[in-house]
Amino acid sequence: IFMSLTAAAATGFRSRLVGMILTVGIYLFFRSKNRAGFIVSSFIAGLMMWGTIVAVSPAMPKNMQRAISFVPGATVDQRTAIEATHSIDWRLEIWEYALARASDYLIIGRGGTFDVMETVGQLGIADPYGTPWQAFLTHTYHSGPIEILLDYGIPGLLAVFSLHVLIFKRLWGYSIKLAPIDTASSRYASYLCASQLWLAVAFYIVFGYMVGFANWIVQSAVVMVITKNILNEQKPDQILATKADGN
Repeated sequence: IFMSLTAAAATGFRSRLVGMILTVGIYLFFRSKNRAGFIVSSFIAGLMMWGTIVAVSPAMPKNMQRAISFVPGATVDQRTAIEATHSIDWRLEIWEYALARASDYLIIGRGGTFDVMETVGQLGIADPYGTPWQAFLTHTYHSGPIEILLDYGIPGLLAVFSLHVLIFKRLWGYSIKLAPIDTASSRYASYLCASQLWLAVAFYIVFGYMVGFANWIVQSAVVMVITKNILNEQKPDQILATKADGN
C-alpha cells in the first residue's frame, strides 16, 4: 500500500493520490469485520498520515509536493503551490463559463462532437489551449456532470445519474456479499468493486467525461460477472452464510 501511495504521489496528480487512498479505504471498509471500529481506526490513521506528510513535505520532490499541496500544513515550494492553485482556478473559470451558457442546452444539449476545422477557425491565434472559450468549443469541461448537462441536456444527466445509482447499488451489494469470503479471488473482486465505486463518485466530484462513463459501465459489467462467478462457486452452506451477511 505504501509503495502504491508513493507511486501515486510521484505522478504529481492530486486526484490519483486521493483516488488510491479512497479506493484502498473502501476495500478495507468492506473487508473489515468491525466496520464501525474501522472508521475510528481510519480517522486515527489519517491523523498519523497527516502528521507524517507535514513533517516530511519539505524534503519531498516538487512533483510529490504538488500531489499533497491540498494537505493543510504541508510545506510546498512556492512555484509548485502557485501552479497547483492555478489548476483549480482554471477549472473554476471553465465551469463558470460553461454553466453561464447551460440554459441554452437544458432540453436537447449540444451533442458530443464538434467540427474540428470550424472550431480551429473560431479559436484563432488569440485563444491558446486551456482558455474557457477553447474548452467550451471542444467540449472539454473537465467535469462529468457539466459535460453531460451541456452536451445531453437534463434528460441525459438524469439517465447517466440513474445508471450510476443502479450500478453503484449493485456493486455495493456485491461488496457486502464478498466480505465474509476469505479467498484470493474474493479479495481481488472486492478491490475491483471498490475501484468502480470510487470511480462512480469521482465522476461527479473530481473528473469525468462521457467516454470515461461508457468505459466505467463496461468495466463494472465485467467486475459484476467476475463477482457473480465467485459467489456461484461457493459451497451451498457458504452461499447461505454470505446471503445472511449481505442482508
